Amino acid sequence: MEIYRTEEQQLDALRQWWKNNNKIILWTVGLTLAAVLGFKAFQHHQESERNIASDKYNLLLKSHEESDLTTQKQKADELMTQYGKSSYATLAALMQAKTAVDEKNYEEAAKQLNYAQNQATVQELKSIATVRLARLYLSQEKWDDVEKVLKQAANSGYLTLLEEVKGDYYLFKQDLIKARQAYLAAIENDPTKGEKRPILRMKLEEIDLKQ
Repeated sequence: MEIYRTEEQQLDALRQWWKNNNKIILWTVGLTLAAVLGFKAFQHHQESERNIASDKYNLLLKSHEESDLTTQKQKADELMTQYGKSSYATLAALMQAKTAVDEKNYEEAAKQLNYAQNQATVQELKSIATVRLARLYLSQEKWDDVEKVLKQAANSGYLTLLEEVKGDYYLFKQDLIKARQAYLAAIENDPTKGEKRPILRMKLEEIDLKQ
């Protein structure tokens, strides 16, 4: 009988504990379940958004290959407006910049490259946009803009290209010492040490002949 009495006391204690705490337990369980379901819904939404952006980018590529510039611009604008934080938007801007350069619309090209540089979340894409923007300004002899872009440039796998642009910039300004330093840095940061980029060696030799 003692055993049964003890078990009954335990059950009574459990019932009382549940009576005192059931609301907070149910509330906690409800919040946890809502959080789990919300996270799963968020993941599903993110995946859906990526798939849509990918489809739009594929249409952009197709229109570019078919020289359908109207559709290309439409898809690029959609990606940059609706999916600005995605790499697809950055790639779209880079493509639009190339098209603008082909059409000699350099103001539009600079606009697209600035967008790509500012919006890119992947360092490699940011570096590509930076190098192309610097070269664009360099070709227009916009020295202040070139210098501004190069100061913003971050070290990355594209450091060789950035240093080469710096060398071109200083060469145009007739600062042979800094130009030589930049070309040397470009060669130093090149995996092949300039062996597969003979143009770098030629630029360096040109400076040595002038000094």
